[in-house]
Amino acid sequence: MNLGKVMENQLTMSDQEFRRRYIKTEMVENFVPEREHHRFLLVNNEICLRSQIDGTSEKEDGTPIVFEIKTRATSPIRYDLANYKDYMDYELKTDLGRYESFEREYYDMIRGAFLKYGFQMKIGGMDGAFVVYHNTETIYGYEYIRNSEVLKRIFGNDLNSQVMFIVSAKMRTTILDYVKAKVKEECKAFRLGFYANSLSSSLTVFVECCKEDPSSEPLLQPSNEIRDELDYFTKYKEQTNKVLKFEFVFTIMVNGVHTTHPYLLSPGDDLQVFYHVVKQAPPTFMDYMNFLHESYFFENTMADFNYAGAWIQNKPDPTVP
Repeated sequence: MNLGKVMENQLTMSDQEFRRRYIKTEMVENFVPEREHHRFLLVNNEICLRSQIDGTSEKEDGTPIVFEIKTRATSPIRYDLANYKDYMDYELKTDLGRYESFEREYYDMIRGAFLKYGFQMKIGGMDGAFVVYHNTETIYGYEYIRNSEVLKRIFGNDLNSQVMFIVSAKMRTTILDYVKAKVKEECKAFRLGFYANSLSSSLTVFVECCKEDPSSEPLLQPSNEIRDELDYFTKYKEQTNKVLKFEFVFTIMVNGVHTTHPYLLSPGDDLQVFYHVVKQAPPTFMDYMNFLHESYFFENTMADFNYAGAWIQNKPDPTVP
């Protein structure tokens, strides 16, 4: 994430500023990026959403537009972040193909990133995303993808994307209201974690009640001694916050018929979403640790491992004259 922020800032600098900071023998010390810009969206008069704005431009007719900048590392790096240096020789060489192609990276974005990209751009009223393909060392190309294309890839049509955005925001406020009523005044702030199970149409919610403001806690860098959440809470800091667990089960009705599969809505369709809460026992310490551990690898669940593995490296043979 930090690398992405640095690259986004470099891509939006003026040519003069970029040369002053980077194209010289003596680097500028203590460089601090400019303040981030955001747009806010009030949904259902209940929840305020925030979206960061990276770039501004204008259409041919002079109409101003805003857009997002996304830095996209190549697929093997994303699948194995801890060993990213092992994949520095993986290059994007062709438009189409199973490996080392822009088609492959676009395919991964549809399955793992377009949902969050589309909603972020919708919140910010953005025209699209300027995507930068790289391997942390070399930039291989750029692509501007309009948000209308992103949402069509995910939802099929504009009506579906509009409805799903509103319904998901309503579900979020319903869950927040339920959680707030349960925790009452027990905590100063709380952390929420979500795990969706499409097979059972359920959403598991973990709630950690924080006695202090969690944003004030210092960040701890991984080390040989502390590598994951279990190490952190057993060797560095004891987990004393109360943790609750809820399971929301949803029923989707389209035109009065229960549906469990994706449905392409048409104008005039009646969509209803019902839910009930299944009572859960307080989670064990290990249950919560497992959830925290898995939650940091969300994109791996979208990885197509048919594409993982070695690739043919087209390097010149030094023994051949």
